[in-house]
Amino acid sequence: ELRKEVYEAYVTRASDRGPNAGKWDNSEIITEQLKLRHEISRMLGFNTYSEKSLATKMAETPDQVLGFLNDLATRAKPQGER
Repeated sequence: ELRKEVYEAYVTRASDRGPNAGKWDNSEIITEQLKLRHEISRMLGFNTYSEKSLATKMAETPDQVLGFLNDLATRAKPQGER
């Protein structure tokens, strides 16, 4: 029971949920940060923040990243089920 309580408090910290709901909620700050990231990305000629972020990385598109992650999950699942 204690483990569950600690886990719930940890995963809901600084949010509008959990035992301290709203006490340290930073949802508005996160929303503003996401809007600014998108705005800056558009100013720099990218359609999304994901595209901007990938400009300096090995993957070229968000679809490549998702494809890689889906493939990784498919390959890892049998190992996790053992």
